[in-house]
Amino acid sequence: MSDITLFNSGIGGQLDRTARSTKRALEQVHAHGLVAAAKVDAAAYVTSVAIQEIGILSMDEALVVERCPHAAGRAKVIVDNFTAVAAGVVAHMGR
Repeated sequence: MSDITLFNSGIGGQLDRTARSTKRALEQVHAHGLVAAAKVDAAAYVTSVAIQEIGILSMDEALVVERCPHAAGRAKVIVDNFTAVAAGVVAHMGR
């Protein structure tokens, strides 16, 4: 008889567990990266839309002031309020 003892889950089993654990950890990191990238992309899109809309509203404001100078204060308040709302939405995207 030999003094050698065989183990089914010796070093090979430990390597298998380590490989699976490493693979799971890498998949989690990848998933977190995809979520972070999607959040950045969404924030950029919202910011772009907000800037475009503020530009359009500012041009509309200038036209209103040109045609009806006494409405300048009202038009400015409306555009400024929209700008504040848009800024709040953009800021909320970062949370």
